[in-house]
This record gives sequence, C-alpha cells and structure tokens, in this order.
Amino acid sequence: MKRVLFTILLLLPLVGFGQEANYDESKVPEFTLPDLLTLNNGQKVKNAKQWMELRRPEILEIFTTEMFGGRPEKPEGLHFKQIGQDEEVYGGLGIRRRIQVCLDNEEKHTFEVLIHFPKNHKRPCPIFIGLNFKDKNDETIALESGRRWPYELILNEGFAVATATRNSIEPDVRPEESKGDGVRAWYEQMYPGKYVWSAISAWSWGISRIADYVETAKELDASRMIVIGHSRLGKTALWTGANDLRFAMVVSNNSGCCGAAITRRAFGENFGIIGRSFPHWFVPNFYKYNDSNFPVDQNGLAALTAPRPLYIASASQDLWADPKGEWLCAKSVQSVYDLFGKKGLESSECIKPGERDDSGAVGYKIRIGEHNVYPEDWIAYMKFAKRNLKIK
Repeated sequence: MKRVLFTILLLLPLVGFGQEANYDESKVPEFTLPDLLTLNNGQKVKNAKQWMELRRPEILEIFTTEMFGGRPEKPEGLHFKQIGQDEEVYGGLGIRRRIQVCLDNEEKHTFEVLIHFPKNHKRPCPIFIGLNFKDKNDETIALESGRRWPYELILNEGFAVATATRNSIEPDVRPEESKGDGVRAWYEQMYPGKYVWSAISAWSWGISRIADYVETAKELDASRMIVIGHSRLGKTALWTGANDLRFAMVVSNNSGCCGAAITRRAFGENFGIIGRSFPHWFVPNFYKYNDSNFPVDQNGLAALTAPRPLYIASASQDLWADPKGEWLCAKSVQSVYDLFGKKGLESSECIKPGERDDSGAVGYKIRIGEHNVYPEDWIAYMKFAKRNLKIK
C-alpha cells in the first residue's frame, strides 16, 4: 500500500499541488465556508440530536475517507505492563510511572508511555494525554520537560500527564523510507488490504490505547482525559477527539494546515505543500483536492469536538500555520456549539498577539512568538480545563 501511495504522489498532476505558500492577506481569495449545519441531502440541522446522529457522522466520514483514513478497533490482545517501580520525582511532588502498551498477547509490538501524576492527590487526577517529538522511545523521554512538557507546573496544578513518542507507534517517515515497523504495517500483516489509514490516524489510534490504560489506573480520572498536541500532533489531537469520545477536552496547539487552519484562505502552508512534503500523513483520496474544493473545511474537523471543550492556539510568528485562519476556525464552530447551548468566542475580529478569548466552551489564544509550546500555554489550557471540566 505504501509503495502504491508513493507512486500515486509522483504521478498525480493535480491543480494546486506544488504551489508556494502565500503570506499576503491581500492575496487571500474570496471564499465561502461549507455550512456545518447543512446535511448532504440539503436539509438543515436544527438541534443537537440531529447533529450527533446525522451531520456529525457525515463530516467524520469525509475526513475518514478523504484525508486521514479510519482507525481499527483496539486489538484483542491489548494489555499493559509496568516497567520498574513508581518513582518519586521533583522533591516528592509527583510520581513517575513507565507503562509498556502491549498490542498482542505475544508482546511482539509494544510502545512505552511515560506518566506523571501528583503524589498526594486525594482523588483520581484529570490527565493530559499527547505524543512527543523524541526520535526514540528510550529513557531520554523523561528529560523532555522544560518548555513543551513542564511536568512540575502541571503536577502543581493537580493534573497528570501521559506521553509517548510518535515514532514508537508509527514512524514519521515518507512511504519510500518506511521499514514497515509501525502499527499500520503490523495490522497489514494480520489483515491484508483491510485498512487504509495514515500516520496521523495511527498516532491517534495510539493515543486511544493510552486512554485504555488510563481507564485501568485508580490514580487517574478517565472521565477527565484531555488530548493535547502541537503542530502535526495538534492535527492528531483534533483527529483523536473526533474519533474517541472518551476525551473530555481537545487542545490543538499551532496545528495549521489540515489541523485548525481554514484551508480556503490559502494562506501559509497549503494542501499542495503539505501533501508533497508529508504524504504519509494522508490517504490516497486526499490528492484529489486543492485548497478550494475539499467537501468541508477544517472547521468541520474542529466541530467534531462539540459539545466538549475545545482550545485552539496560535503563535504570532507562526504564519506557516495561519493564526488568522485558526481563529476563524475557532469562531466558525459557534453554530454547532449553539445547538448545545455552549458559549463560543466573544471576539468578532481576530484577536491581537498576546490576547486570549477563552471564557466559553471554545477557546482561542495567540501567543507572541514562535511555533512551539511554552509553560504559559499550559497555564491557559489548565485554567480552561478547570473551568470547563469543573476541576477543583
């Protein structure tokens, strides 16, 4: 399948593919976003029940077949093993635990999860779950704190956090570079030709396996799981929340094109650039489209989180990810959240760098600075989670 996909990418002469990034607002074309509340048959969605039972499945199916691919059910042999003993960290503030997620009874395919939770929390802890950018799943994962994973800050606020390296679930490589050592190849061996799915779907599937473990751990609150991701893993977080309703909240940090940025704006990274650069992130059907003709836009992906809390975040210098397009995405899901009586953004225009609009069930912020995650971002996400998930 991977060789076939790579051949398709080389041969497809698609309109819009290969175009350069636009950073000029005056060159943003006029566009109309597809209506989130209009069914494929033209009828209008009038209430939350119709959204959940009729329109939501339609939009989910579009992103499944045309962008990311499906996700298999959890494997029958799934089980978990703790690696070593729990250890106290940060002067007794927290506990660090390593878990091996075993995908089969023979334990031929596994990946490691690093979990931190407060030591003296009186009841199960709400937990952030996301993947990280380490190249290997080894002991150095425990050292990835600092900016992106400020463990002490998170523990002090009463949250737990679980993370695994994306490459231990599915290598982040182009099809021609793959060695067949990810979960997609593993499933292909067992069920040849049954699943057509992307690396993003595979990473998302892996996050759901971490959630399976959380449901077994008495220290962790499986009713308050929050999926979080940055950049390509921000796209993954949105896709995870769309597919796995166990997640009580979704955080997308600087996710950009095919994440939270509106595609029809044709600003920053576009379908052509992302498709050529990262073909393994998508399924073959994706290459039928350009920036203007995908059946829905990325606000459709974001709306699949409703009615759960959703936080979309940008950075002022990250024009590649189109901050204005990410704000517009967060703003334009309001029609769906209205069906549930949930408040969205208050701003009528894109807010200025350094500002936040996050007093409702949909939040947006734009940090001054670069494409990254900082402790100040985590502070906003935790405050938002405490209010929306009623965490004391």
